[in-house]
Amino acid sequence: MTKTYRFLYKHRPATKLNSEDPFSRRAAMDTVQVRMTNLFRQMGLDSTPEGIAKFISQHRLPAKTHIAEAPFWSASQRALLTEMLDSDADWAVVVDELSVSLTEVKSNL
Repeated sequence: MTKTYRFLYKHRPATKLNSEDPFSRRAAMDTVQVRMTNLFRQMGLDSTPEGIAKFISQHRLPAKTHIAEAPFWSASQRALLTEMLDSDADWAVVVDELSVSLTEVKSNL
């Protein structure tokens, strides 16, 4: 069963807010399933399976470098990764999976 979470898109303003809801900022949240494709989508990257594979093949995480400190992220992507790792265990798992994918040594076997 896939879990669904609410995640605030900080990079775009809310289009409709419920004026009757005292916590109307919550109306700006989208329901997002915790998956690699949605992580890439939230970072503004190509979220197709081919796009994800291409990104991973073209980027390597330097040894002993935290994923959020990799040189290929923009400031907003870095902040998003840090927030996901700090605030939500399920998103942290997906970010960790990306980190492992970026550090794995490809074998010629």
